[in-house]
Amino acid sequence: MSMKGKKRSLIRLGLALVLATSLAIIMAPAAALAVINDLDITVTPNTAGVAAEYQIDFFIHTGLTHDYNCFVIELPIGTNIYSAIPKTEVEIYDITGTTGAQEPSSVVVDYLVTQPGMKYRIRVYMPSTDPGIAAFHDGRVVFKPTAGIYNPDNAGPYCAWVYTDEEPTPQQDCYSISMGPVDVYLKYQVPEQQCGYIDLEHVSSFENIQDALDYADEIWLGNTIYPSWSLYSTCPSQGGYVGCKIVVQAGTYYETIVIDTPGVELISADGAAATIINGINPYTNKGLWPAQKNAVVFITTGGVTFGGMMHGFTVINGGLNLYSGYPDYADWEMDGDDPWSDIFGIAVMASCSDKSNAPIVDVPMACAYNARVNIVDNVVYNNEASGIAVWGGTVLVTNNDVHDNDWAGFYGNNLHTGVEICDPDAFTHGVPVSNEVINNQFYNNGRDGIRINCAYDYPMGDGLMAAPVNNMVGVPIHLYIVGNDIHDNDDAGIALMEGATGDGNSTVISIKFNQIRDNDIGICTAAMYPTNNIACVYNNIAGNTVWGIKNWDEDLLIAKLNWWNSHSGPSDGVAPTHPSEMDPDQTAIPPAMGTGDAVSHNVIYQWWLTWEFENVQTDLKRYYGSDRYQGMDNGPYDIPWAPIIPLKEGWNTLSTPVALDQRADELDEIVNLGGWMNNYQIGYSYDPVGGWQLLTGNYQFLPMEAVYVRIKGPEGYDPWMDESYAALFPVLLRGATWLPARDLEPGWNLVGLCGDFWNEESDNIITDMPVDEALSSISSSWSNAISPTMPGQVESWVCTPSNAADYDMFIGDGYWVFVTESTTLAGFSMAPWYLNWWEMEILNCLIPFIPF
Repeated sequence: MSMKGKKRSLIRLGLALVLATSLAIIMAPAAALAVINDLDITVTPNTAGVAAEYQIDFFIHTGLTHDYNCFVIELPIGTNIYSAIPKTEVEIYDITGTTGAQEPSSVVVDYLVTQPGMKYRIRVYMPSTDPGIAAFHDGRVVFKPTAGIYNPDNAGPYCAWVYTDEEPTPQQDCYSISMGPVDVYLKYQVPEQQCGYIDLEHVSSFENIQDALDYADEIWLGNTIYPSWSLYSTCPSQGGYVGCKIVVQAGTYYETIVIDTPGVELISADGAAATIINGINPYTNKGLWPAQKNAVVFITTGGVTFGGMMHGFTVINGGLNLYSGYPDYADWEMDGDDPWSDIFGIAVMASCSDKSNAPIVDVPMACAYNARVNIVDNVVYNNEASGIAVWGGTVLVTNNDVHDNDWAGFYGNNLHTGVEICDPDAFTHGVPVSNEVINNQFYNNGRDGIRINCAYDYPMGDGLMAAPVNNMVGVPIHLYIVGNDIHDNDDAGIALMEGATGDGNSTVISIKFNQIRDNDIGICTAAMYPTNNIACVYNNIAGNTVWGIKNWDEDLLIAKLNWWNSHSGPSDGVAPTHPSEMDPDQTAIPPAMGTGDAVSHNVIYQWWLTWEFENVQTDLKRYYGSDRYQGMDNGPYDIPWAPIIPLKEGWNTLSTPVALDQRADELDEIVNLGGWMNNYQIGYSYDPVGGWQLLTGNYQFLPMEAVYVRIKGPEGYDPWMDESYAALFPVLLRGATWLPARDLEPGWNLVGLCGDFWNEESDNIITDMPVDEALSSISSSWSNAISPTMPGQVESWVCTPSNAADYDMFIGDGYWVFVTESTTLAGFSMAPWYLNWWEMEILNCLIPFIPF
C-alpha cells in the first residue's frame, strides 16, 4: 500500500472513532468538517500536449447528493480543452460502496479567472439515478481521454484544485507532465536584424511518430493555430515560421510512416543506434498492416529533412512478408503508385501529395515538388527492395550507412534539379540545388551499391515558391556521387543506366573521391553521352571481381586519375558479363597492361594514380601513371605523342624525361610491372670511362641517362596512336621537385632529353626541343650530336653546333653527344608540382571531407 493509502486508512479509522465517541457522549452539533481530503490526481499519459485521462481520487466526509451537489476541478494554466465535454466521457464511482460507472446528469465547463493567468473550471453534477457518493467513502471521478482534455504543451510540475459546493475550500494535488517520446516544435526564424536564429516552440507531444507527423499536417493544412506559417526559398528577413521540427526519443517504433508535409524536419534525440523504426509487427512477424505504404519511411513531398548530423534513425524491414496472411494483398497499394516504391527502407516520391490545393498564406503552392529532401545520418538495412530510393525529386543523401538490402543501397529514378526551402538550419542555401550522394557507406546490398536509372530536366509543375524560382526548366541537373565507401555489393558498386545522363545536354554526374572496392563490378555504365556528361576522377577502385570499370556504351568514358589497386595501372578486361555486350572486342583502348582491376573498352583511364587517392592528396603530391593521349582537355580524340614510350621490334634507345616512382625506376621493377615491357630481351648502358655495360635487373633509370634495349616481336598496331609497337615503357611519376643535372666526361656520352612533358600553363605536352636549346648548358663544350638510325628512333640525324637549331631531340629517345671537356648537362623546367585549375576545383569541393 502506498504511503498515501496508509495515511487515508488511518484517517478514516481515527475520524470514525472520534465521531462515534462524540455522538455517544456529547449530543451536541459537531463543527463543520472538510468535505474532501486525501486528494490524488493521476494523469495518463503524462506526456506533454496529448489528450489524457484525468483520474481524481478522494476521501469524502460529507456525502454528495444527486441532483443537488456538484464536484469541481480547476485545471492549471497550460491545460487545453478544445470542446465541451460530453457527459458520456465522464465516469463517477463510489469506490467504497457501489462499484461501477455512473453517468453524471450533466457536465459543465466554465472559466474561473485567477492570477496570474487562467484556469479551466470543470463542474460535474452528481448523477440523478444514484444517491451519489456516501459520506466517509472513497470517491473517484474519471475524465476519459476522449473527453478532450489535453496536457500542457510544456513539461514540468503542475497542480490542480478540487472542491465541492458543500465545502468550497480547494484541495490541491500536483503531478508532473513530461516530454513525450515524440515532440513537435514549430521553427520560428527570428528576424535577421535580431541575428536570424531559429527559435523552437513546443506545441505537442505524441506516443508514436505518425501521430506527430499527422499533427504537423493539421497545422500545415488547417492554419488554425499558426496561420502565418509558410515556406521560404530564402530566409525571411522579417522573421516567420519556416517549418516544423519533430524530435523522437530513443526506442523502437514499430511503424511505417508517411511524411507528406513540406518543411518537416524529423530527427532523433540520441541517434540511429538508439532510435529504430521497424516495419515488422513484433507480434505477427509480418509487415505492418494496415498502412498507406509499406516502405518504412515514405516521403511524398519536398522540403523534408529525415535525420540529421548525429540525429538519424535505424530503418529496417521495409516490405518484408508484406502479403503474408492478408487476403486483400492485391489491394495493399493504396494510392495507385508503382508498387515497387512501397518496399523500400526510405522512399522519396516527391509529388504534390494531398496538399496541392492547400491555402498557405493565401497562395495555393503547398506542393513542394522540387524542394530538396535531405536524408542524413541514418542506418538503413534489411529492406526487401532498396535501402533508399528516389522516384522523382531532388535529394541530399549524406552520412548514411546502407547495407544488406535486397536491391540497391541507393536507387535514383527521375532525379531533377530543385531548391532548398531555406532557414538558418538548412544544409545549403540558394537556387538551384543539386542531387548529392556524399560520404555514405553502401555495402553488402543484393544488387548495386548505387544505381541511377534516369535524371531529366523537366518542369516543376505548379512550383514550390513564388517567381522567379518556380520554373526550373533548363537548369542543369548535377548529381554528385562523392566520398562514399562502396564495397561488397553483389553486382556493381555504381551502376549508371541508359537514362542516367538524361538527354545529354543538361545532366552531369560527378563520381569523385569514392572507395569502390570488392564489388562484382566497380563502376558499370550504360549511360548515353558519357564523354561529356560523366566526370570520374580520384576514386580508389580496388579488388572488384570482374571489372573495375565496365562501359557498355559505344561512346568514351573519361576515367583518368583513378587508383586501380596497382601502381602499374588497370588490367585489360576479358569476358563480357551481360548478354547485351555491345562489342565482342573486350580490349581496352589503349590496351591496359597493368595488374590492377580490369578496365573495359571505350574507357580512357590514363593518367592513372599510382598511389591511393588519400596518399596523393594528403601528401599534396602527384603520383601519376603514364599518358599516351592528351584527351583530358582537348577532347579524347586529340592524340599527340606523349611520354608513354613505345618501343619497336629490334633495337631502341630509351630514356626517361623525369624522375620515376621509386617502385618502378629499376629494370626488373618495370619488366615485372605487368604487360608493359614483357617483350624485353637485353639492354646496354654506355659511358666514356667504362664503355658498354650490360643492364642488370637493378639498373636504375635516371633523367638525362639513356640506354639501348632490344625488344622481341611481334609488333601490334595501335589505331589510337596510329603506329605499331612491340612493347611500351611506362613513365610513372614520383612527383619530384628538383632540377636534374648530369656530369659528362670527355668523349661520347649517351644522353636523353629532360624536361616537363606536361606544360601546365599552356596545358600542352612538351614532346621535343631543338638540339641547340636542349644542349644550351654545355654550348661551349660539345662538338657533335647523333640521333642513331634504328627502328625505335623518332628521327635520325647528325649535327654540329652550327646547324643544331634545325634538328630536334624527343623525350624517350637517346642521343650521342661528344664533349671536349668535363662538363655538366642541365635539365629543364622541373617546376614544383602544383594543382592546375580543374584539380583545385575538385579539391575545393573535397576540403571539408579530407582529414589533412
